[in-house]
Amino acid sequence: MQNLKQKIKETALFSDEDKIAILAAVDTYSEEDTKALETIIDEFDGKYKASISEYKKSVYEVLDQIVGKAKLQEKKRMETAASTIKAGVDGILS
Repeated sequence: MQNLKQKIKETALFSDEDKIAILAAVDTYSEEDTKALETIIDEFDGKYKASISEYKKSVYEVLDQIVGKAKLQEKKRMETAASTIKAGVDGILS
């Protein structure tokens, strides 16, 4: 049950208000309901993480293309900007 409660706390599937309500009631759920809830959370989190990863990959590819096409005199500035954007994307999506 602790594992499920931790998953509820960490998932992006529910709002904070929903998490509080679910955590308050989860001890009263049947075994079948808790298993179903855990399956739903696991499936959502897996797809969510895959989507985030794919999005990051796409953003990074575009940034790398921009840097690759930059003129020599702009290359360093573009690399710095791309690195800053990548760090921001990582920070937001982590």
